[in-house]
Order: sequence, then C-alpha cells, then structure tokens
Amino acid sequence: VDVLSLVSEKITAIKSSADMISDMFYYNENLSTYHCNETYTDQEKALIQERIDGIESLLGMTRTISELEFDYLFLMNNGYKYGSVPQEDLERYSLDYYRNEIWFLQLMEKKEVWVPTYTDGKNRNIISYVRGIYKEDNELIGLFMFNIYEETIRKCYESFQGEPMIYIVDNEGNIISHKDQELIGI
Repeated sequence: VDVLSLVSEKITAIKSSADMISDMFYYNENLSTYHCNETYTDQEKALIQERIDGIESLLGMTRTISELEFDYLFLMNNGYKYGSVPQEDLERYSLDYYRNEIWFLQLMEKKEVWVPTYTDGKNRNIISYVRGIYKEDNELIGLFMFNIYEETIRKCYESFQGEPMIYIVDNEGNIISHKDQELIGI
C-alpha cells in the first residue's frame, strides 16, 4: 500500500470539501446581496438567518458524510457577524481583530488565503481558509473564514500500521499536521 498516495488523496478530499462548503456560503446569491449593505434592518437580519439556516441543514449531512470537523465565521465591516461557533466565542471576533495578521495583508492581494496552523482558545490546532468579501469596486467589506480542525487531517494517517513518521506541510514548509502536536507550526 502506498501510504503517501492514500494520505494525499484523503487530504485532497478534505481541501475539496472545504472549497465546496465555503462556496455554498460565498456564492449564495441570496446571501451575497446582503453583504454589501452598510447596516441591516431586523427584517434583513431575519432573512439572512433564514437563508443561512437552509445552508446549515445541508452542512449537517456534509459533516456526517465527510467526517470533516469545522467551524465558519462571517465578519463584516459594519459589525455584522455570524458563525457556527458558540455565541460567547463569536462575540470576541470582529474584522478589526484580524487586520494586523500577516495573512490579512495577503488576503487584500489574493482575495483568498490558507492561514497556517494556529491554536484556538481551547488549545485545538486549526487551519483556516479565508475569503474576502468585496464590493463591486474591490473594497473589502468582510470575510468568510472556514476553520478545519487539525485532528481531522491527523485522522487521515493515524490509522496506518507501523506508525509511519508523516509530516503534513503547507506551501511554506510549515508543519500543519503531525502526531507530535509540539511540532505543529514549525
């Protein structure tokens, strides 16, 4: 059995799932029309929530089928935020929270970025896929952040017998997944 090919296929499937799920939100015409407003009325907020709830029902099936563990956030310039994280966690996030991050500057140029592994407040390693939300004039008005938990990736190779020493690295050579959690991010 070619272990590296199997791991590569599983990780490619995870990335494809991340792309598909983020597309469900990002390209949803019903939601995107509301991203451009400076403020939202209560009626618009209710309509946005209704449309997100429709997508959420599809995500439940996707989580079950793909065994992908993830969360997501919408953060808008006007203060609107929504996510699958608990409400008390959501309150600490804002677009300004991320503006000084290196990847945020890359987002301004590339429109979407993969954020290197970082640790959340619950000491879990996360890899994020972030897409900017822009007005027609290319002004950034928000972002969509899709967070994949590292243990989802680690499960792709932990089951192989003989416990091969596998390092999953990003394009920059940073370790994003390894059974020795101390090595992640190096």
